[in-house]
Order: sequence, then C-alpha cells, then structure tokens
Amino acid sequence: MTHLISRDEAIDVLVKQCGETEEDKGFRDPWFLADELERIAAFLSASYEERISVPEQDVDSIRKAAEALRNMYVSTKLMLVVTELAEAMEALRIHSVEGIDRSNLAEELADSHIRLFALADLLGFDDQGQEILKKMRTNSNRPHRHGKKL
Repeated sequence: MTHLISRDEAIDVLVKQCGETEEDKGFRDPWFLADELERIAAFLSASYEERISVPEQDVDSIRKAAEALRNMYVSTKLMLVVTELAEAMEALRIHSVEGIDRSNLAEELADSHIRLFALADLLGFDDQGQEILKKMRTNSNRPHRHGKKL
C-alpha cells in the first residue's frame, strides 16, 4: 500500500533530513557549544547560593556569550545561503542564461535550499511546508509585480 503525503509534508521531510545531515556532519557544533554555555550558566546560577561563589554578573556574561554565539551562527548560516546564490549569479554573469551549465545552476540552487531547510530545522520550524504554501497563496493574490516596476 502506497502512502501519499501532501506537498507541505514533503517539504517538512526535506527540512528534517537537511537538518539531520547538517548535524551528522558536524556543522551544528557551534550551536551545541552555545547549549553547553547555557548549561554551565544554569549550573553556576543554581550553585551560586549553595556552594560556589560566582558573581551573578559572570553567570549573565556566560548567558550573553551563548546568545551572541547563536546569533552569529544563524547570521553565518543566512550568509552561506547568499554565497550559494552568489555562485549561481556568477555563473550567469559568465555564461548568460543561454550558455549557462544548467546542472551547475541547479546544484547551486539546491545548495541554497539545503542550507535554508537545515536552518529551518535548527530553529524548530516544523511546519515550514505549510509556511511556504501559505506564502505562495499570499503571493498569488498580489497584484502584477506587487505594484512595483522591477
């Protein structure tokens, strides 16, 4: 018996698989380092009154470092999507639409999707398929070129 899945479920499966591959290959290590910093801060905060004399400002600094690490990590992931798209653009600049290596262009676009899907998984966007379909419906109801010239 064949189990059919909807378009949004298929996208969600891809999101999860991209995230798992990214984690398996070690590309989420900085994110997990931030988790470790949070655990250390929680331990020090809980231990503060009981047995360890650690100034609360030091605990706050650890928490801020974890947050900064996460922010830099997500920013880097977003910029890596831009680099994949820039590689596609460079191929287009060199070869034009008619002469471009379509398999190379398809690969660069796939790389950008993979990076976006892995980031969606990392951030816990379990319903990315629904979000994409919702946005597609919104876009289909907009005026021609969304009212812009270009």
